[in-house]
Amino acid sequence: MVSGGVREGGVGDGVPWQLPATRPLVGRHAELSVLEGLRQRAARAGMPAVVVISGLGGVGESTLSAAWLRALRTTLPDGALYADLGGQWPVGPAEPFQVLGGFLRALGVRPDRIPHATHERAALYRSLTAGRRLVVLLDDARSAAQVRPLLPSGPNV
Repeated sequence: MVSGGVREGGVGDGVPWQLPATRPLVGRHAELSVLEGLRQRAARAGMPAVVVISGLGGVGESTLSAAWLRALRTTLPDGALYADLGGQWPVGPAEPFQVLGGFLRALGVRPDRIPHATHERAALYRSLTAGRRLVVLLDDARSAAQVRPLLPSGPNV
């Protein structure tokens, strides 16, 4: 039920915008240009852009990523998902099972409808992201195995 712009069981218009707050970006115009070029090339080819930004901790990969994606907000009508995957956390990295649960809730799935197995959560996530124009920022990943189930489906940015 929708009333006054708030959906029963949810908040707002149902479009997640989870990019983290970051410090202002300074002096990264060349890197932003490269990222935007990659995105535009993938769009012309009708493919999703998958971009990996790596570097030593603290050099600004997260700030660069978030600034680039924030600038694309008008091209992302279906939102932005974000997860800190905790690659450097002393307790170990975030598990895809938990991250998928958060993504599914952000996409409007009621908690009692979220599957109890990782592969089922990943399948539902892919189904919900197919055909949507959204972006997913996965920060501080430890491995490809951690990231793989978190990749969306469809023509995403």
